[in-house]
Amino acid sequence: MIAVINDEAFSFDLYDDVTGKSDPAPEESLVDTSRQIWVIGDWPIKVPEQEPVEALTSAIMVRLIHDWTGWSIRHLAELLNTSHTTVGEIERGRPIYPQRSGDLEQRVEMLHKIVERLYLATDRNSELLRKICRTKASNGQSFNELIKSDRPEMAYVAALQILTPRSKGLLINERPKTGDATAALHD
Repeated sequence: MIAVINDEAFSFDLYDDVTGKSDPAPEESLVDTSRQIWVIGDWPIKVPEQEPVEALTSAIMVRLIHDWTGWSIRHLAELLNTSHTTVGEIERGRPIYPQRSGDLEQRVEMLHKIVERLYLATDRNSELLRKICRTKASNGQSFNELIKSDRPEMAYVAALQILTPRSKGLLINERPKTGDATAALHD
C-alpha cells in the first residue's frame, strides 16, 4: 500500500507500521496522530484537515435575531435591557466592552440561541414566531415579558407551551380533582 505524508510517498505492507517500525513495544502507543495520516494500530487513516469555523459575533447574532423576528431595534433593545443606540452600534459591528455594558454579550448570545431554536421550531415562520413571543402562556406571562425580567429558561418553556399546547387527557382538565389525586384511579 502507498501512503502520502506531507507530499512524500511511502510504500508499506498493510501489516507494517507507516513509520517503518516493527511491532511497537507494549509501552508504546498504538495510536499516532502526529501526522496527516493517523496510524491506529496497523491501519493508516487519512484525516482531512479541518478549517476553523468562525464564531458568531454579537453583530451577526443581532442581525440574525432581527432577520428571524422582524423586531425593531428598539424592541430588541428593550428585551436586552439596553438602549436602542447600543443595539444599533452592535449591529454595525462595534464590539461590546464588559466594563461599559456588563453582561450584554451573554444576553445577546442567550437570546440568539433561544430565538434560533424557536425560529426552527416554527419552520422559519417569522410571523408565527412574533405571535408566540407576544402571547401569554399558562403562567400568565409572555416570552417577551420573561426575557425582559431575565428569565430566559422560563421564556423558552412559555414559548414551547404556546407552540405545542398540551392536549386534554387523563390527567389534564378532563376530570375534577377529588382528594389528593389529579384523576380518579377507578370509576
